[in-house]
Amino acid sequence: ILYAQEMPSTNAVLKEAAQQGMPHGSVAVCHHQTAGKGRIGRSWETPPGEALTFSLLLRPKLLPEQAQLCTLAAALAVVRTIRGLCPGLAPRIKWPNDLVLGQGKCCGILSEMGMAGSRLDYVITGVGLNVNQLAFPRELEGKAVSLLGERRKAAPEALPLDRKALLCSFLTHMENVMDALETDGFEAFRTEYEAASAT
Repeated sequence: ILYAQEMPSTNAVLKEAAQQGMPHGSVAVCHHQTAGKGRIGRSWETPPGEALTFSLLLRPKLLPEQAQLCTLAAALAVVRTIRGLCPGLAPRIKWPNDLVLGQGKCCGILSEMGMAGSRLDYVITGVGLNVNQLAFPRELEGKAVSLLGERRKAAPEALPLDRKALLCSFLTHMENVMDALETDGFEAFRTEYEAASAT
């Protein structure tokens, strides 16, 4: 586990570690990410202490053309995590790399791969999950939501969520989904994924 109070990007930190031989299953996680990124170069805003931002290093037994299945696996692991720790919330996967609650985005996932010749060397899957935010920048109002914000719609007294518990739950679910993916491919969880899909 690579931990720091502050990192520019957990994906960038973990990519450097992966290139130096860090093992499968390693995690980079921080309290505050200052230069997070999303798909197509978009930025990902994460206020200190309110979101869960981390990246997971995978060295999967997959072909290079299967690498992006790790993003689908992570999305399903996030769905399982939210359902398990936030009863009443119904996260949906907005293909290819977002999760939504209602009409608002609560999570973004970014996977990047590294090659060793023609072989897949590693996949780094970064996750940004809005956990305890109760306000967003003006440009994100109505577009972004958090787990706590959505819970308080039904239960105004709901307490902030434990980000460490969310991370631990995700890692357990991700390990199970990746084991299935490596053994049986996407078919292993296609039905569950499609049932959770918003698209």
